[in-house]
Amino acid sequence: MDSLQALMFIRNLKRVFNLPQLVVNDIYSNPSLISLARVLQHSLKQEEDVSPPLIAEETRVKNIEHLLTEYCGLIDRIPPLEYTPVSLPEIKSGSILLTGSTGGLDRVTFLSADLSKSKLGLGDEVYNDLLQNVTQIIHNAWPVNFHINLSSYHTNLLGVVNLAKFASEASRSPPFLYISSVSAVSSFTSVDDSVSRIPKAIIHDASASESMGSGESKYLSERILDYASKKIQLQVNIARVGQISGPIQGPSVWSRDEWFPSLTISSSFVALPSSSSAKTEIKRISFESWIQKVEETADQQSSHSTEDANTKETHFDRLVELNPAIKLTHFYRTEERRKEGKEWETGRAQMQSENLRNLGKVENIWLEKWIKAWMNNNSNKA
Repeated sequence: MDSLQALMFIRNLKRVFNLPQLVVNDIYSNPSLISLARVLQHSLKQEEDVSPPLIAEETRVKNIEHLLTEYCGLIDRIPPLEYTPVSLPEIKSGSILLTGSTGGLDRVTFLSADLSKSKLGLGDEVYNDLLQNVTQIIHNAWPVNFHINLSSYHTNLLGVVNLAKFASEASRSPPFLYISSVSAVSSFTSVDDSVSRIPKAIIHDASASESMGSGESKYLSERILDYASKKIQLQVNIARVGQISGPIQGPSVWSRDEWFPSLTISSSFVALPSSSSAKTEIKRISFESWIQKVEETADQQSSHSTEDANTKETHFDRLVELNPAIKLTHFYRTEERRKEGKEWETGRAQMQSENLRNLGKVENIWLEKWIKAWMNNNSNKA
């Protein structure tokens, strides 16, 4: 089921059962009919009960911890090094094994791999050549999808284990840099009032991960690699990345499918009423009110049609193209509910990186370029 089908399905469930509180992630988080039926049954209860959310969170944490035990068990199967890794500081050049490249780098050799398979899905000759020559590993490849649940990341987590095995076997003891996400620990809450920032360290509380598959899978990967660093002596570094903006040079544009471009496009689609003028007073509204407006606009636009089912589906597909934020309303609500004042500890990272210390802010000229591209693309779809 793709995102458009899920949107149509959840809209029908909300209408038939009169449950406006349902969100599209209820479908992705409950992929079986039985689990979805349980959600509907609970939602239909009239009395308010605070225990189900608490039970759900407890179940979520136990599931993460159970999976962590399983994947760490796979790390235990990797034979320990029978020799002391030799440091080669005098070698200034080397080969970097980078996963998830978009093709924007020079002097690269592309390999089609399956990280979840033995030897990364590569032939013996290629794999052995990599073992001899790779001097650094950067694991960047990961599905960017706010809808799929943790179980959908099984092959990706196997890939982390297999890359750890590769690093352990490699002749030149390559350090392993894992590109994680702030969502891995964005729900962190310290019992110590003196800790006001999210620490730049491995967090052993599974409830710190954001309650969606992407954040939970990143959290698990961090814990797996931390375990591997101790068990098989890997050199592991982890970078928790937040929002990366689009390109600022060349013809390429920031993908409209990401959350910020979608928000901008939908804001233009919802727009001001035609009766407004330059003297119309504009008041700030809450983010939640904006999300509701996005949903209402989609409902109003799609409910006017009295055409057959195929035509309605085509109309809805086109509507989502013009109003893409409708696909991410659950994500926006999650962001809105985040605790205010949460900051990140970046001191250690800034000490090690001059570029990070001197990193500037997004410039207006960049925003103008991105917005023009999004709006031009959307006007062609109107």
